[in-house]
Amino acid sequence: MSKKFDRSMLSANFKRDYVAVTAVLIFFFIIAAEIVLAFSIPLYLQRENAMARQIQRQRMTLDFDYTRAFASRIVPKSVASTLEIRLIRWNMDKLAYYLRDHSAELTSEEIAHLHKSIQVMSRALYQLANGKPHSVEAKLQTSAYLDALLEKELIKNGK
Repeated sequence: MSKKFDRSMLSANFKRDYVAVTAVLIFFFIIAAEIVLAFSIPLYLQRENAMARQIQRQRMTLDFDYTRAFASRIVPKSVASTLEIRLIRWNMDKLAYYLRDHSAELTSEEIAHLHKSIQVMSRALYQLANGKPHSVEAKLQTSAYLDALLEKELIKNGK
């Protein structure tokens, strides 16, 4: 019982019809789209990260400028307040020089740390503006020590 196989029945003739061409084109389009996405997504994220850092830097700079201007307008109410305001102004002047030279090189973490420091100085300045110095001026009662020293000196000199 040998059956004769017809080769024409086992293989299909490949015809270049529109459906096959469309399927091949869609396949290559999908591969090309995946390659484009593989390169464009990291570039997009890097650009977004740079823009976020720029916004963070702008906010820090605005807060810094406002705090520095506020520090120059405060009228101290005591000697301790005067010294504290001078210290904060000096610190902000030094920070202004640093930011002018190095602000473009700052990382997001450094910007966040500097912004937090600026906010701390701003809160201290508001306290100073309200007449509440950060440090407390302590008055020494030296009369007891001076009296004891004077007594010793008087006894020593025989008076």
